[in-house]
Amino acid sequence: MRRMDRRTLLALGLLAAVAAPQETFDERSPRAPDQALPVTFAPWYCSRCAAEKRGEAEPRDIQLMGKPAPQLAHELSVGRDWIVIESPTFRIFSSLEAGKVRYSDTPFAAADLRRLNEILAGFVPSSQSFLSAHERAHLYQIRLERVVCHFRALTGNDLPFLGMGDRFEVYLLQDGGHYRAFTERLLGRVFGPKSTAQREHYPGDRNHFAVAVGADLLQGGDRQLNNTVIHHVAHTLAEGHRRYVADVWGWLDAGLAHYYERRESPDYNYFCLDTTDPPREYARGDWQRKIRYLVSRKKEPNFGVWCDKTLPQQLTVEQHVAAWSFVDWLVTTDPVRVAKLLDLTADQRRKWSGTEAIREVFGTTPEAVHERWREYVLSADRG
Repeated sequence: MRRMDRRTLLALGLLAAVAAPQETFDERSPRAPDQALPVTFAPWYCSRCAAEKRGEAEPRDIQLMGKPAPQLAHELSVGRDWIVIESPTFRIFSSLEAGKVRYSDTPFAAADLRRLNEILAGFVPSSQSFLSAHERAHLYQIRLERVVCHFRALTGNDLPFLGMGDRFEVYLLQDGGHYRAFTERLLGRVFGPKSTAQREHYPGDRNHFAVAVGADLLQGGDRQLNNTVIHHVAHTLAEGHRRYVADVWGWLDAGLAHYYERRESPDYNYFCLDTTDPPREYARGDWQRKIRYLVSRKKEPNFGVWCDKTLPQQLTVEQHVAAWSFVDWLVTTDPVRVAKLLDLTADQRRKWSGTEAIREVFGTTPEAVHERWREYVLSADRG
């Protein structure tokens, strides 16, 4: 029997998550895609569970943005209907309302909802589940820790909080007004009227990250919210890998964010751009086909020209999409190189340019790496 290659095994792993929801593991190790990847989301603490005396946890103070959670909620005028969850990697503040989640929303939805039953025994997953606000908060706990488990397996990073000083903080704010209050009052930033999500360091503290999302500002329901949250969290995982030292090169930072976002759903793509209007032609759907079209006509952006850009905002739309394709190629065919590239961003002895990092990790020029990627995109077994 012919041995299946990495791409086939990775694809089968995702298909199995959809076709066989009874399967215990839906994740596959990026370095060994024939192996299941366990997802760890415990130990955890939940303010609502503690208040309702679920389990053995007693109510306790959780600090958010350096202040007690009730004080933060008061400053945002959230009221009393909020939940705080502390998991191995995250502190999650949620004011999300109840909502529907379907198995068809993501390849991981069925397994994530079964994990939710492990936390809340009274919850019974189904192909169309209506989740309470409490259940939705825990679902995001599971989703985010699942992404971290994959990122750790990809990078070989087993440090607490990936090397950062504390847990990553995620603010899931139902009301867009609360989101704007958070970014202005607590992050000290004023963003444009179309802003729906942001990630930032604590003001004056480069060793703590916060991600905030305004759910009411998104039109695509939980699917779009999930993609938006994971896109921004993936940025912080890449930037916080082995402790924040320097910005990740724009192509790798954006490519990883799009990679993790599009594993959830290809239909809601978030772009960190200086322009506020999202690009319609790339907002949804089959990016691989679009990239293949550009490459087949030699119209794709030249990697050697944009690999040194330091921020995702400096990339064009086509460069964002190509960055996703580059990361997809590397994770699929040579995931260890992703880890080596990220390790260089954490090098405290030297600041590597994109070109220098490519030469160090690949042993050749960005132009030569570009040609290898083109061959991958155009290869016959990509369809």
